[in-house]
Amino acid sequence: MVNFGFLSSYSDAFNISNSLVIIILLIWRRGYIFVPKNSVYKITIINIILLSSLITPFLFNLKLDLLRFLYSLIALNLMFMSVIQVLPFFYESKIKETAKSSAFISFSSLVIMLIFILTIKNRYSINHYLGFTEISHFALCSAPLFLFSFYYQKNHKIRMTFIALIILVGVFTPNLSMLMLIPLFYLIKLNFKSLFYFLLLLPLAYYLNSTAYFQLRLSTAFGSEENLQNLSGLVFIQGWEFCLAILNKGFFWGIGFQQMGLTNILWSDTSYLIEQIAGQGLSVKDGSFFFSKLFVEFGIIIILILFLFLFWYIRLLLSNSILTSQKIFFLASSNALIFILFIRGMGYFNFGVFWALLFLMYHNNKSIQNVQ
Repeated sequence: MVNFGFLSSYSDAFNISNSLVIIILLIWRRGYIFVPKNSVYKITIINIILLSSLITPFLFNLKLDLLRFLYSLIALNLMFMSVIQVLPFFYESKIKETAKSSAFISFSSLVIMLIFILTIKNRYSINHYLGFTEISHFALCSAPLFLFSFYYQKNHKIRMTFIALIILVGVFTPNLSMLMLIPLFYLIKLNFKSLFYFLLLLPLAYYLNSTAYFQLRLSTAFGSEENLQNLSGLVFIQGWEFCLAILNKGFFWGIGFQQMGLTNILWSDTSYLIEQIAGQGLSVKDGSFFFSKLFVEFGIIIILILFLFLFWYIRLLLSNSILTSQKIFFLASSNALIFILFIRGMGYFNFGVFWALLFLMYHNNKSIQNVQ
């Protein structure tokens, strides 16, 4: 495995996979890869935003890792190319077959994971399931696939089996991020029926609140002695404090793409407390959840983009239009993006972000019928 020092082994493997996809396609298509004009515009705009994010480091004389920036810029554009080649599988003519494959992969991975958890007692081994350093990272990267498979599935019994597998994996691991997917399963349509099924999960919420592991993570009393030792809670709070530090220090345009964590200029008392407990800083490069990383690196432009996304998302969620294949895809992508933004994060190079880019390239494409 190639190790560049500034990316996790999973990110390295993901980037290498994207590169292999492009190389294989170039060989198969004899050096030709089709890129729609609409996608070219989007990629160009995003690259301009990425390059302009370096303004702050130069203006404020901040530490700048140019090699890290260039490597990540190339890797992100390779991911764009890979995303565009996957797009046809989500067009109307192929989306049913894609949904079946997604369902098979989702169910298989959950069943294998459950067997793995029940037979392997070593917590370290469980956490390294399928090469992920944490179960929460597995949940993060699988969220789009899980949501798409669940939304597209019309058989109610299969849906309930799917939720049961998620609950069993989340409880036996234990892992809160996996269980946080469940509310998103019911956001396909806001109506009485979805609310009723969601209320049936209240006994699970009571169980979680009575279990020490989940108590620490669900607690909002930061001042309590127990929560002061809860690294997951502290890291989450640290992510928000990084965002506030960006505003307080006047870095309104962020500190630059992939420049987070180079120095401790944004560190707060929480960051030093984490260092005292863990012996080192934690999540200083990925921000704990993806929104904190985006805000720290790109500043207020992310807020503007997020407002536009939320406006479009709420309108789509409350619309009374028929659930077409495209609308199901959009809802699955949007809800997975919410999970990635505010629950957990692991940088830019993972399947969760890949799916978000898939959604970005798909949306407003003239060859796709408007879901509305």
